Amino acid sequence: MIYQQELLARELYADLADRFSTQEPSCDVSINGAGVHWHCTVRRQDRSCHVSTYEPPAPAYWIGFKQGDHYIAGGWTASLDDIQATVRLWIEGSDRATLYEQFAFVDRNSRAIIALRAALLQSWPDLASLIRLQPEGYGRDVLLIASASERACEVECSGYKDPPNAAFLWDDTKLFQFPVASADDLGAVLWRWLLDRAMPSALEREFPWIAVGRLAHYYETGHGIEGEFILSWDRLEDRYREAVRKNPSPEALALLADALRQAGGDPACLEPRIAPAAVAFLAALRQAGYDSSLRAGVSVWTCMLSRSRRHGLRADQPEIHFDFHGQSMDVSAWLGDEVKLNDVPIELTPEIAALLDRLAAHEID
Repeated sequence: MIYQQELLARELYADLADRFSTQEPSCDVSINGAGVHWHCTVRRQDRSCHVSTYEPPAPAYWIGFKQGDHYIAGGWTASLDDIQATVRLWIEGSDRATLYEQFAFVDRNSRAIIALRAALLQSWPDLASLIRLQPEGYGRDVLLIASASERACEVECSGYKDPPNAAFLWDDTKLFQFPVASADDLGAVLWRWLLDRAMPSALEREFPWIAVGRLAHYYETGHGIEGEFILSWDRLEDRYREAVRKNPSPEALALLADALRQAGGDPACLEPRIAPAAVAFLAALRQAGYDSSLRAGVSVWTCMLSRSRRHGLRADQPEIHFDFHGQSMDVSAWLGDEVKLNDVPIELTPEIAALLDRLAAHEID
């Protein structure tokens, strides 16, 4: 199968090779890719341009400009004319400032954040000591970070058309966010959040564009970690319920099983991984109170419980895994020693409760 990205890349390669491969000094023009990942490169001496191709709704091209091994600038554009012109400017020796002056798409996101910082400091100069810019990875996009004590705000501009987005954090946990309509709007919220130390619910009442969720209210009442744990169980339950909703009906499973038997296969492979019994098991654990003391997560369909302070587990953290197989499950626990229970009923038995209690006794890490 030939994807749109390959077609665009081959058309682009033909155009760039025609324009630049015969120039003096000579340029090396190449194309590389497979599947949906394709890019063209134009290189002259230590300067190079790398153009990746995309299908809608993204713009057709993303171009990066490098000098040696150093990434200098880049950006999204739907215009082949933009690609042709910027490649020519770059390989002929123009600097980043020239690209900025002539093409708004180059480093659009970083320039939007830098301009937002300048506007903020003009209108809210007392925030200057709290605000810094931080580079964000290979693409050289920058974050605007404003922080005071355990509170912070991170403003980023990503993609190819979205405005900057401001995320507000408490103890490195995102509580609410909104697209930035103006520097004045952002400055007013930053002042209340960082200097006045206003609560999220107060900000929600004052600023109509702010909507805070349940987690913010847990933090207001001093139960932030408990709230994170509880909401992690909500997300896990939602995923399992959706899986059950999408399971084939018993009638459809029976038809598939008959067809598989006739073909010499084993119908056991058709049994849904997540059955209603798994959802009932989570509900039983929650009723027993484990949702307020353990963080829940999922890897593919494996339920993972831990005492991790943050989402994501290190290899050395205690944890319990539940792998569901229709009406049975395998349990694996790492609590200083390793415990495995294979093909056991999906029930909160005393043996499983004892493992959960051991896990809950560990310090939050």
